Amino acid sequence: VEHAPIAVHGEHVYLGLSGAGVFVFNRTTGELEETWGSTEEWWIWDDEGELFSNFVNLPNSWVMSLHTDVNGDVYVGHEGGFVRRTDSGFESPSGQDGLFFGGATTAFASDSTHLYALQSWQGLCRYRLTDLEPQGCWSNRPNSAVQIDVSDGTSLRIPSFGRLYATTEHGAYLIDTVNQTLLQEWTSGGTTWNTPVVVWNSIAHL
Repeated sequence: VEHAPIAVHGEHVYLGLSGAGVFVFNRTTGELEETWGSTEEWWIWDDEGELFSNFVNLPNSWVMSLHTDVNGDVYVGHEGGFVRRTDSGFESPSGQDGLFFGGATTAFASDSTHLYALQSWQGLCRYRLTDLEPQGCWSNRPNSAVQIDVSDGTSLRIPSFGRLYATTEHGAYLIDTVNQTLLQEWTSGGTTWNTPVVVWNSIAHL
């Protein structure tokens, strides 16, 4: 499996499998409570031609990343964008079906007011948490307020208020999200093979 992200919130564990969708388990009992997938996939139908029980239709089953925010909402990044799973169903930043928006979404991070997403077409994008209204993107395009190259972005991390780490296959960036400035940049000199940022004793390790 090319991508198998995991997210945990409360009593649930969310396991994503690229090409299959998302499986929601009870973290105490281990029971599979829900399956989020595409009705176009053969495996979600039983021998009688019925959908698996507790099946939820996911706009795109090619899952690449998962994230939960402070409200317990779940974000599913896929090959064409991302969607948010709430009690009322799935919603996307575009207000459409969530199939294609921003490109492949490989990582998320969030605080109490904003969601950040690494997206292959748009760059590192910020969305208002309440309604997923786009608040701008940072990339290596000339009009970007923060000049960064995250076309091969791999992870995001918020270590403290107003600070955001973004890692790529060639290094990492530390961004001041309040003033929209680049504080530091690290280059690995070679591929980092999808290694995340780990912060220990106020030191960022790649």
